[in-house]
Amino acid sequence: MDENITLKGITDIGIKIKYEDLDKLEYPKNELIYLIVEYEGFDYEFLFKDLGDSDKLTVLGSGAFNKEKGYDRKGPWFNRWSWTFDDSTLYYHDPTLYLADDIFGPWGLGTPETWYLEKIGIIISRLVEVINVRNEDILFYGSSAGGFTSLMLSIMVKDSVCLAEVPQFDITSWGSFWRPLKNASFDMDDKEFIEKYGNRVSVMKLIQEKNYIPNAYILMDCSAEYDFTRQYLPFFKRLNNFKYDIKGNSMKLIIFGKNTGHSALPKDTILSIIRYVRLNEFYLNNPQVNPNRYQQDPSRLVQVCDDYRRKINQLNKDNRDKSLEISNLESLIADNEGNLCCAAEEEIPEVYLDDKLRDKNRLISYLNDMVKSFNEEFDRKDAEIRQLNVQLDKLRKESSDRESKLQELLKQRENEINQLNEKLYDL
Repeated sequence: MDENITLKGITDIGIKIKYEDLDKLEYPKNELIYLIVEYEGFDYEFLFKDLGDSDKLTVLGSGAFNKEKGYDRKGPWFNRWSWTFDDSTLYYHDPTLYLADDIFGPWGLGTPETWYLEKIGIIISRLVEVINVRNEDILFYGSSAGGFTSLMLSIMVKDSVCLAEVPQFDITSWGSFWRPLKNASFDMDDKEFIEKYGNRVSVMKLIQEKNYIPNAYILMDCSAEYDFTRQYLPFFKRLNNFKYDIKGNSMKLIIFGKNTGHSALPKDTILSIIRYVRLNEFYLNNPQVNPNRYQQDPSRLVQVCDDYRRKINQLNKDNRDKSLEISNLESLIADNEGNLCCAAEEEIPEVYLDDKLRDKNRLISYLNDMVKSFNEEFDRKDAEIRQLNVQLDKLRKESSDRESKLQELLKQRENEINQLNEKLYDL
């Protein structure tokens, strides 16, 4: 860490590192870090917070800022940096903002020589390898211009997930923002620009270039008429004609209809939607617990509930085992008067060697939360089993009633036949 690298008003912890040295990156967990990564001789700026016990990463891009308020172009611009997320977080600054004072929405455009957003994607791909986060556990989020860059990055970083709020799909139709953005570094007309650099400004062109559909959730408000007619309709019409079959990926529309036009949703709403997306991705990636399948196959529900019972029992066992390891560690520390330097490595419980398990309270809280989560899921499945049993009992009763009526009818017919036979005998 470099004491001279700080971000006033945000964090006093700063690190500068070269891209090729990222595998040597060391930093404090659960702290917001101003991270500068030098790549190909150029500095890319990030805010990074590793929660330590999270295996997921939310990556945030910034939208355009208010022209009236502006911002100090001597430093990076990070939207939503003060928000608290459930997962580790990474914010990226778009250095396009440094190119000219009349750029208010950068969209990662860069210069003719360097596509800044592409380089940011390369750095993110390397960083997640270092912190052991799988691509499918990366969620790119942003609104407006940040929604555009989130979509673009989710195409570059394959298997990731994207939540794009009122994004642009083609920034060349974004009038007053687009013109100064292009003119800052590109001395050419629009036609020439689109021929040479169209993949930087169009989600569709990048999809076609990479032959890859992002796994994306699009938040839109139909009251934003300009967005709807100039952005969404043209894009989805073209997407509908684009032949693809790539891992079943799709772009899902969520229409929230708040009649707020082109504006971002409140923090609490967005955090809830992010949780929804995470949960939906979990169900999609784990079809054995997909609730939509229970109605099709009740036996699967029973199987899943049994699986959950086993998981809960295992979690309880792990909880007890870890608690015992912690107790052993505390005893070991006490025996050595608070100093473990005299203990052989093999005497130190495994829990001491694992960064994620050093904090007893956090470990127990984490395991208890997991048990609670599984118990809640199990209770829900149990309720569904009870509902199925009620339906089954109802069907059994209906079947029994029909069987009784049938027996009565057969007996009645048999009596009638006997009476007829007696009459025939008398004749």
